[in-house]
Amino acid sequence: MGENNNRTLRDYGVPGAFFMSSGITPPTTQANDFELKPALIQLVSQNQFHGLSNECPQDHLRRFLDLCSTVKHNGVTQDYIRLSLFKFSLAGEAARWLVNLPPNSLTTWDEVTKAFLGRFYPLSKTTDMRSQIMDFQDRDRESLYDAWERFKALLRACPHHQMEDWLQLHCFYKGLSKQNRTSLDAGAGGPIMQKDPTTALELIEKVVQNDKDWSRGERDTPSKKGGRYDVDGVQLLSSKVDALVTQLKQNTLAPSPSHANVSMLSNPQSSNVNMPMNIMFCDVCGSYDHTPVQCHLLESQGGTNAPMEQVNAMHQRFDPYSNTFNPG
Repeated sequence: MGENNNRTLRDYGVPGAFFMSSGITPPTTQANDFELKPALIQLVSQNQFHGLSNECPQDHLRRFLDLCSTVKHNGVTQDYIRLSLFKFSLAGEAARWLVNLPPNSLTTWDEVTKAFLGRFYPLSKTTDMRSQIMDFQDRDRESLYDAWERFKALLRACPHHQMEDWLQLHCFYKGLSKQNRTSLDAGAGGPIMQKDPTTALELIEKVVQNDKDWSRGERDTPSKKGGRYDVDGVQLLSSKVDALVTQLKQNTLAPSPSHANVSMLSNPQSSNVNMPMNIMFCDVCGSYDHTPVQCHLLESQGGTNAPMEQVNAMHQRFDPYSNTFNPG
């Protein structure tokens, strides 16, 4: 059965003592009084890299180096500071990557950055970034300054693009619109393609800076033509529809003249200020040019002194709203 070493079966199934190991080993330092301040560690931890697809490892390294450069101490090298702090700048998948490295496999900062970029900046991403640089195009109505800044951002995101300066300038010039290309040539005092790469780069920086200083305010100000501001098409259409609906409502609610006069007579207490108060209307024949006592129909049946029974009878006969209305 083998030699008995006094270990139980349970002892074989549980881990032993824990030993801390890391893939990064900082170099030794002679400054025994140096320590990383908690405030610095917290600041680094607030800018962690998680290894997500939308994160740029190059940008993370730049921010991390900026923080490390603020620490100075006699006898302490920058490699020691960087290697000691780098583990605090990682989280998620990036932190798991560091834990899974062989213990003490990275002893210099160059080795750390090479391994880090090799893991989180794969060859496929390099190929994609090179394609974006080669196929660069300025955007619709994009200024020369904005196009140049965006092109330089692509170059910074892939510093290992291995494209020489002349090729970079060819890609940028080719991707400009005709208007921006003409502005660049005019600002450079002639075709930029006839300059050497160093001179061309200097001229581009001057031209785009001038474009930023003098053109940005003009692009941000709404254009005026003939003293009238340009109106958004959707807004203009909406205002026209609202005006049409309002007009239709007014036409629908406005009473006809005959209906208004009848309503006034049937409701003498009406407070409609738009209707005249003295209106001539004959209940007998429905005419608006005389009163009932002046109606010729009454005169033909007994004069103006006819009894009220005859007036009521005639009113019922000619009143279209009466229950006993007789159309004749």
